[in-house]
Amino acid sequence: MSRAARPAAPALADPRATWRVETVIPPEGVPLPFRIAELGTRLFAQVTDLVLTLLFLGLLVLTLGLTLGSGEYLAVIATLGFFFLRLPYYILSEIYWNGATLGKRLAGIKVINAQGGSLDIHAIVLRNLLKEAEVFLPLGLALGMGDFDGFGRLSALAWCILVALIPLRSRRNQRLGDILAGTMVVHRPDAVLLPDAATASTGASPQAGGAFSFGAGQLDHYGAFELQTLEDLLRSLEAKARAHRLGPGDYRQMAEVTQAICGRIGYPAVAPRDQLGFLRDFYRAQRRFLEERQLFGERRADKHHRRRPPADPR
Repeated sequence: MSRAARPAAPALADPRATWRVETVIPPEGVPLPFRIAELGTRLFAQVTDLVLTLLFLGLLVLTLGLTLGSGEYLAVIATLGFFFLRLPYYILSEIYWNGATLGKRLAGIKVINAQGGSLDIHAIVLRNLLKEAEVFLPLGLALGMGDFDGFGRLSALAWCILVALIPLRSRRNQRLGDILAGTMVVHRPDAVLLPDAATASTGASPQAGGAFSFGAGQLDHYGAFELQTLEDLLRSLEAKARAHRLGPGDYRQMAEVTQAICGRIGYPAVAPRDQLGFLRDFYRAQRRFLEERQLFGERRADKHHRRRPPADPR
């Protein structure tokens, strides 16, 4: 009598199947995919930031109380201090950490420009000022802050519910402030410099010996994230080149990326037959440059690693 076959164990669901991925195209023309931050992750970051600011405010009020004595003025200081501490905290931390507060850093998320450009100070200030009008002010009114009657509190609560529904209906989970500021919150990509791409010998191009050279000023424009994106592109192109499967779309993408890099770093035009070799040599030089900077304690996460003042022409 044959033993009945056991049913196969159900395959585990791949969590990546539920990710929302948005592709943005920066001025360099290289498509960059980003995983949209889930609302639960953003809530965790928000709560973390609130706890940190409240802890600091509590220490400040406690110090004033022990120094000057208790009194009604402490409640006024706590109310005003929560606003004047919270708003600069969000704005300054997102400026300093390129779109991330302490809570966002712990959650592994950050704010980026939804159109692929650089995240400027105007967008950071706008999205955080609107957060006050969206969340904190109406929530405080709904909870009884100020001399509001029942209808006023109910109206404030209805506003809170309305603005909370906007991210649920947004494809990018954008709240009202993100939509008006042109930003979105994404998971921070892991910029990993793989060791074998710089040393792999494919023989796909006569430029493998390093015919293109680059100066330090030309290598100072990009960071590890852009390098990782270029590495992924090179892996795809070189695999197709080895199999003789490069198509018109691949050559077009190769030309667009090459032209974008040349335009940004001020490099002369590259002939179509040399574009793959140019990208490979630029990758090697850029990787070596970033690794040398990292040895001196300078990590460059992306092309917005810092903003230099204009050079003195004298």
